Amino acid sequence: MKSSRGSRMGGLCHALQELVQHRGEAIWGRPFLDAADRAADARKTLGGYVEALGPLLQTVAETHRRVPTHDHSVCEQAVRGLPAAIELIVELQQWESEMRGLVWSRELQQPSGKKPAELLLTAVCQHLHWGGITYGEIAKLVLDDATQGAAERIRKRVKESPDARSGLLGTSLTLPLVNALLRRLFPAPSTLPTERTIEELRTEFAPLLKWYSRTYVVWTTVAFAGWWVAFWDLGFFVARGLPPAKFQFIPSPLTWCIPALTMGIVTGWIPTRLALQRRLGDRYADFRRFLVLTSGVNDRRLNPILMPPVVALFAIVPVGLFANWYVYFTESEIVVK
Repeated sequence: MKSSRGSRMGGLCHALQELVQHRGEAIWGRPFLDAADRAADARKTLGGYVEALGPLLQTVAETHRRVPTHDHSVCEQAVRGLPAAIELIVELQQWESEMRGLVWSRELQQPSGKKPAELLLTAVCQHLHWGGITYGEIAKLVLDDATQGAAERIRKRVKESPDARSGLLGTSLTLPLVNALLRRLFPAPSTLPTERTIEELRTEFAPLLKWYSRTYVVWTTVAFAGWWVAFWDLGFFVARGLPPAKFQFIPSPLTWCIPALTMGIVTGWIPTRLALQRRLGDRYADFRRFLVLTSGVNDRRLNPILMPPVVALFAIVPVGLFANWYVYFTESEIVVK
């Protein structure tokens, strides 16, 4: 198994995500997986029927040669459904694959009769190894066994097994790599103007992170809704300026979701910051230092460089294009722009 090396925290997060994803998909995806198992059972039954027809065809040919007067229609009926059975086997196999493909977890994609727990264990160990955790530590954490033999078993499972990590999030290394790149390009200062240690800041502000995240999500949602209405009204404003037409097509409401979400993410921080300043008062500066030290990224340098192209690419340019995107039919012409 070859992959880029990540952080220990990243490996633990990916391993936990693998377990949570498996548990969730095992619940909501159970009807699809049960249907796939039944399709597999039917396919195996039909496969046994087709295999049995081989000796039957030989027997039929021999019987017809030796006893020409026997009722050959019975033999013909026995093999008449052979092409349909083979076609049905192929269709069942395809349908089974489609049903299992509805879940991302590779453990749950396994055909019935396999051992998904073994593959799940392999995936978790591979995530932890990717995060830089040693084989001995993985054996202690996963198997509760710190012996050399357990570490060797983990090494063989990780190195000699195919990549079992599953799902869009489980296999994607994009976020950890991006985070590592940002920390390298925009490193947080090792010390900040405060007399308090990072442990003191963590003790005071770590419980506040959940409230901070929820507040930001709420304000981002409110800002998204506001921007979406504004962009949608912009589309109607442009449409009202078009010549009278029998038929008129303008971008649908869903078209404005991406630019509205982009602006919501960017502007949702403003009321979140005001709410934090109101709640923390003089402690807000220390909270900002805590965020910088724990993330490892200097956002004061990053945001002025990152935000303008993001806003331009996902908000300004799409809005400019969508606002001038319309089709209308008049008595004499069809105008497409």
